[in-house]
Amino acid sequence: MLNYNSFVPNCLIVLTLLNFSLFAQETTKAEFTSDYADAENHLFNLKLTGESAEISSEIIFHKDVGNFKLQEGILYKCSDYRGVFCAMVFIGKGEYSFSPPTEIEKKQLFRFYETENFQMNFKELFLLFDDSTYDEITADLTFQNTKSKKAEDYIKNCVKYFKDGNIAESRTDFLRSVMVEGRNGFFYAQIQERSSEPVFFQINPFNSEEVYFMRRGKSVSDFLHEVINQFVAQKKSLEKYYTQKPDRYFLDLISYKIESTIEDDLEFSTMCILDFKSLEKQQQWIMFYLYDELIVDSVKWEDGSATKFVNKEESGEIWIKCKNDYLKGHQHNLTIYYHGDLLEKNELSWIYLKSSIYWYPRYDNRTKVPFGLIFHTPAEYDFVSVGNLVNKTVNDDVLTTTWFCQNPVSNVSFNIGNFEIFESKLENLPDINVYISKYGHRQISSYLLQLGIQSMSDASEYIAHDALYSTKLFTELFGKLSINSINITETPYMHGEAFPGLIHLSWSTVVQTDFKGEDEIFRAHEVAHQWWGIGVDFDSYHDQWLSEGFAQYSGIWYLQAVKNDNDLFFDILINWKDAILNVREYLFGSGQEAGPIWLGYRTSSSDTPGDYNLIVYKKGAWVIHMLRAMLLDLNTMNEDRMKKMIREFYETYKNNCASTVDFKKIVDKHFGEDMSWFFNQYVYGTDIPLYKVAYKTDRTEDGKIKISVRVRQEDVDENFKMYVPIKLVLANDKFARIRIEVKGKETVFITPPIEGELDDIIFNDLESVLCEVEYEDWD
Repeated sequence: MLNYNSFVPNCLIVLTLLNFSLFAQETTKAEFTSDYADAENHLFNLKLTGESAEISSEIIFHKDVGNFKLQEGILYKCSDYRGVFCAMVFIGKGEYSFSPPTEIEKKQLFRFYETENFQMNFKELFLLFDDSTYDEITADLTFQNTKSKKAEDYIKNCVKYFKDGNIAESRTDFLRSVMVEGRNGFFYAQIQERSSEPVFFQINPFNSEEVYFMRRGKSVSDFLHEVINQFVAQKKSLEKYYTQKPDRYFLDLISYKIESTIEDDLEFSTMCILDFKSLEKQQQWIMFYLYDELIVDSVKWEDGSATKFVNKEESGEIWIKCKNDYLKGHQHNLTIYYHGDLLEKNELSWIYLKSSIYWYPRYDNRTKVPFGLIFHTPAEYDFVSVGNLVNKTVNDDVLTTTWFCQNPVSNVSFNIGNFEIFESKLENLPDINVYISKYGHRQISSYLLQLGIQSMSDASEYIAHDALYSTKLFTELFGKLSINSINITETPYMHGEAFPGLIHLSWSTVVQTDFKGEDEIFRAHEVAHQWWGIGVDFDSYHDQWLSEGFAQYSGIWYLQAVKNDNDLFFDILINWKDAILNVREYLFGSGQEAGPIWLGYRTSSSDTPGDYNLIVYKKGAWVIHMLRAMLLDLNTMNEDRMKKMIREFYETYKNNCASTVDFKKIVDKHFGEDMSWFFNQYVYGTDIPLYKVAYKTDRTEDGKIKISVRVRQEDVDENFKMYVPIKLVLANDKFARIRIEVKGKETVFITPPIEGELDDIIFNDLESVLCEVEYEDWD
């Protein structure tokens, strides 16, 4: 475990001793290594060997749950890579099938293909592999010399899916596999009957969910893989390959120490020191992601020796060659020098940060480590970064700032520009500093005024107010943050982005404030990420709703609590519900049913492009609302149970990652029961009930009334249940609230005798359940 106390001074001393001459010394590029060039050239220029074998009797082989049957046709060898065959083409008749291993993935497959067991006949099959596929298929075949233009043209079509700049996953995974010593279990198949509609099956041993089923995206101009299914491989599929390890990338990152210089012309240059421990002795390559307009100048090991690397133009990757038998599972560091066009100023004097998270080498997006950061920037600009500001000096018109993130973080960013700074403070809370762009803000306001759109000259006050009082509310609800300040910076983009102690906020919420709640939610949402997504991080993409759904609900909770606007709170919930219930009608026309929250980013596809925001953000928020409603004391409206539950979740997983299962454990504890039924319905499932409600009153002998409520439940299975509040509205401004369990096809509830006359009932009071409600006569 890293000793933070010892790390702090060492990090800062090392960084402080750095100077500009280091950048000047490291301008000569290291020579491209032939290993990478050979592997990439092999992939991008696959050719037939001129050998083929006729298949007249069936050849069957299996890859995890994928089943391939070559019935009759010709099998062609592709050129070998360093004496090993890793690609083949089949032209003829064949059959492919697979069945996902989980119910969720089966339903996901059904959304797109209306079957839970996929099967297709194919005429063409392309195989790329770093496993035993060649031996499995060719063992009993006899090859002879032949040529085929059709097979050659087919290979060129298949390679397009690796060359498209928008996708690099399969290409990167294959290259990583063949450049690491030994067989690694990589397998990829392009399967098609018609050229425009291929599907793909892949096993990527470097991912925690190794098996993919994909299709081509709907845009015919792009050669994109679109993931339909993704899941963990069966144990037997990869057990003979060494990639059965907890960390598939073989590095344990320890820290980042980064020194960056921004020149007057905004030229950006950096020296980045990565401390890490190798988890694989035989590792020959390390791959990092880096923004594609940044150019690597050189890479050195801790002993000062330069190493070979590849940083191809616009690839967004750095491949670093390891010395033979050098890593040996020990701790090392790499120093990477690079420069490029990361920043750009527009006509409004706004400085664009082109990549907020890939401006430094990234190993993956989930690893959390401490960061030490030094920036040298023109003194004419204001500058703000992630972390605690520990030093600030100005010398010869150069502003030097030093920042330190003691708590491990996964993302760091910064902003630079001419800002007006508004400071807000409340006792026992982090300081709130709002950075508003001077020129860009004013010029956009002037432009909008010409269009008749009134901008808010004092919008910064609204932003500061929302940031300050949402921080106050969330501290009371969830717990204290581990940071001293929250810096909110205006950016020339339409989205928001949160980092530890730093928020990038869109210009649109600065120049014009929407008083219907959306701007308040947007600002509070980004503030809430300091708790959800940063304070408590999500474990995997399946759990990202614990960040986005929690932050989204925190936004409307702020609207309700601080703005004291219940009507607006419920109006927004209802709007979200309507969008969820009518997703295809309202957004995209007809199409697939929306997937469950648990699918995370995979809820979106070219057929369902808006589903990520709709399901992960808004339906995720609805899940929190339903839990809140079930824990509410209907007699006193006391919310202590909900507050205790959400605070315990935050305190338990603060500065750590949490999964949906982890959250459910906390929910189980505070509900006093196993809440699997609820999570299965609303997190892992997609069904939403329709309640058809009827009611009648009967008079008792003593003049009181009994109210009978009948609920017929549709569109869900018979085991679906929810606890639904009902508000009984009586004469003389009296009312009562009850909560009933609705389960099965029909539920009937009869109240005890009540004095008074019934004016109305409100079924699903307080919008407590994500459902549809229709009222009908009692028959």
